[in-house]
Amino acid sequence: MRIDKLDGLRGFCCLMVVFYHYPQSYLPDFIFSNSFIRESWSFVDFFFVLSGFVISYNYSTLSNSNDFWLYIKKRFIRLYPLLLFTTVVFLLIKLLSDNFFTDLVNSPKSITLYLIDTCNTLLMLNSTPAFGEMSKYLGMNDPSWSVSAEFISYVLFGLTYLFFFNKKKLYILIITGLCVAVYVVKEQFVASNYTWFFLRGIIGFNIGCVVYWIYNKKFSVKNYLELTLPFLIVLVFYFFHNYEFSFKGLLNLIFKPSFFGFVILVLLKTNHYISKFLESKLLKFLGKISYSIYLNHSLLLLVLPRITFNFFGLPQSFCSELLVLSLTTVFVILYSTITFKYVESAFGGALKKQLKIQ
Repeated sequence: MRIDKLDGLRGFCCLMVVFYHYPQSYLPDFIFSNSFIRESWSFVDFFFVLSGFVISYNYSTLSNSNDFWLYIKKRFIRLYPLLLFTTVVFLLIKLLSDNFFTDLVNSPKSITLYLIDTCNTLLMLNSTPAFGEMSKYLGMNDPSWSVSAEFISYVLFGLTYLFFFNKKKLYILIITGLCVAVYVVKEQFVASNYTWFFLRGIIGFNIGCVVYWIYNKKFSVKNYLELTLPFLIVLVFYFFHNYEFSFKGLLNLIFKPSFFGFVILVLLKTNHYISKFLESKLLKFLGKISYSIYLNHSLLLLVLPRITFNFFGLPQSFCSELLVLSLTTVFVILYSTITFKYVESAFGGALKKQLKIQ
């Protein structure tokens, strides 16, 4: 199932994540200091919530082992070809940079650490503590931690439906509560790192499942409510960026995904100017290739600005930084269009054909 306006929103959010990850030292100050950009890391939680909704919509009848294994195969094929490709490319670029283009590297690692990062990523365990102390790294490609969290959420969803189909709603809520409790305890008593981020993915994903249950209820939403969404998002991001309080981590964990669930629900139940904007060809296209953008952007942001300013020596100024930002963004989109066509679609399609999956 694809809903155009949600595809468009996915494309917009993905672009904001790109701007958030853009190297600070090459970013114009007015962009870096913008509270909306600085909080755009939160859109990763939007992806989790949206996945929970979409998976619930498409697999709500999953109730036997054959359905479960077909579902897991489909989700694996959807995620893994691009994950494999980007991980290998990232490894090669890092090895080349460490040895021949040291200006492109922040902090070179040993071959051993690179191999551990690669294994951690390809086993989709880089959002978990499976690799012990080495797990404080996010894997070979930093954003890929969320692919790990996503796949774990897929498996947990499938197992919940398989074993507790008649009580799936209750067990999904229980699992969500347990994940929140464990995450909060870890944040309180263990040095902060990324080893338990899979819990963040499960929480967002399960909130998306709840959104699907609510969406199925018969009720209407006034169209004008849709017009408030951009203002509400800006307001929430401004508040979280500019104010500190003791339970901020808990609100980030629960409130933000719930808020994104509210945004999705309103968009699904309305059809006003925001919907029309999100259904524009450009945003729908960005949504279509958003997975490629997400896994490609970290590498290109690591390389392109550094090549321009460090290797070729372009003087940094407001105009040159803005120009390089614009060109890098365009290049990310063009490169992602290629990987979407030849890695996601072609390779993924061939894999489906080989495994005889419709």
